[in-house]
Amino acid sequence: MRPAVKRELQKRYELCYWGLNQRDASQLYLKTAEVSVPSKTMSNMTVDYKPPYYRFIVGDGEDFIISADCVVSIREITVD
Repeated sequence: MRPAVKRELQKRYELCYWGLNQRDASQLYLKTAEVSVPSKTMSNMTVDYKPPYYRFIVGDGEDFIISADCVVSIREITVD
């Protein structure tokens, strides 16, 4: 991974999104995940055009791709 990308992904965010209920796939519920946000995703979230999907990074670098319509909010996690 390039150093600039690695530094960018060090910021952590709490993603709040609608996810499927594992017991009843016809119901959604509010979920959260700790993610890193690639710069392309961040810029896509701050323009008028909304893409169909957003890409986030979770865990040790796994892609987490979610429908843009399911994203409720995202906030930076700060350490006091």
